[in-house]
Amino acid sequence: MLYYKSIFITFLKYLPSRLLVVLNAVIIVPVLAHMMSIQEIGIFQLAIGILNLVCTCSTDWIAKSVLRFYEHYRIKDRLDEFFSNTILITLIVYALIFVIYLCFSDIASAKLLIPKNVLLV
Repeated sequence: MLYYKSIFITFLKYLPSRLLVVLNAVIIVPVLAHMMSIQEIGIFQLAIGILNLVCTCSTDWIAKSVLRFYEHYRIKDRLDEFFSNTILITLIVYALIFVIYLCFSDIASAKLLIPKNVLLV
């Protein structure tokens, strides 16, 4: 029972941040709908989706790996190797994202009607 109480308390701690995200969306979406055209809102939504995917595939996964393996490397006194691996993985991921952009930006721009400079940003 104590385990479930701990989970519930942790849930309550994060609840305000989730509520702020929902409240932010409730406020921002009508304002954007009033200020932007349908095409601009579509581009905005696609850009946010692509940004979410890129962030998940890069910083989120790297951060989770760092949290998971830091203690293991610290105990073995191999933090130099750990940090160099983290930097190497980060550079590889961002280089891969850039290569994917170079390979598929024309197709994505044409199919999704997003200007290439917006897609790059």
